[in-house]
Amino acid sequence: MSVEWAQGLEFDIDSNDRLSYTFDWTEWLETGVGIASYTIVASSGVTVDNDAADGLLVSVQVSGVAVNSRESVTCRIVTDESASQQVDRTIYLRGKNL
Repeated sequence: MSVEWAQGLEFDIDSNDRLSYTFDWTEWLETGVGIASYTIVASSGVTVDNDAADGLLVSVQVSGVAVNSRESVTCRIVTDESASQQVDRTIYLRGKNL
């Protein structure tokens, strides 16, 4: 699932799911600017199974969100500009029995 970030973005996730979310930075970064590095920061109630970057896309696979909990996953990038920028975008995951 590709994520077009918006303030307060939330997804329902079953406690048995292992799902991938892709942060797409294409619309946010100016032409010619890339990602020098990225970090995935997750709250303690979510398991990050793996993550990877491909150009302006950063993907993260998560699992382990307990029913009735609200967890967060943040994608933090640093741009490759001479005056680099650090930017965070966060999604929220609500544990449900789906």
